Amino acid sequence: MGLYALNYQDLGFDIKINGEQPVSYYTNGIFTSMDLNFESGHEFDIPSGIILPEISQYSIEQDVARVDGDYGLRIRNTGDIDFTYTIPENLKVTEFSIKFDTYIPLYVKYNIEDMKARGNNVQLKVMQNKYEYYLYNRVSDSWEQIEDTHIQSKNIDQYIDEKNKLIVRAKVVEMADTESVSPNEYIELERLSYPGLQLKGVAR
Repeated sequence: MGLYALNYQDLGFDIKINGEQPVSYYTNGIFTSMDLNFESGHEFDIPSGIILPEISQYSIEQDVARVDGDYGLRIRNTGDIDFTYTIPENLKVTEFSIKFDTYIPLYVKYNIEDMKARGNNVQLKVMQNKYEYYLYNRVSDSWEQIEDTHIQSKNIDQYIDEKNKLIVRAKVVEMADTESVSPNEYIELERLSYPGLQLKGVAR
């Protein structure tokens, strides 16, 4: 398992370009790796971000969304986006939680800071889409609407099938209105993060 982190400490390199110090963001990448083992009979708690989903090909083909790097999706149209998680074998899940969220890439914030440093009076305006969220019940073959943060601790077998698959859906019900824009506004559509899945239970 690999763990990534960003550190925003000023390391004090004192770099100058053309006699002046450039705009600094003090962003340092940190990486470490570790083994993730499950001992039979012991409880486990797998945090969000470890198990990543597969994205439904349908949403890509229908131009609902496009992959935006390792973190999420760039939304292009209204429609359904299904996320399928494969649960590791030999784990008896007693509780799982799903969290849907959105984000703005760091490079957008950096672009704004660069423009401000050059004297541009620009304001970042984040445009937000409207979503609904669903959890697939394999027993009833139906989609159950949930909140953006959902905890499931009962009837787990109704949602994880015999192939250890768990499916959730984000429905884009309305795109943000990007028409009404002021001259000094920098418009950016928020991205949809991959839903965070947390698992709790006992190793078999």
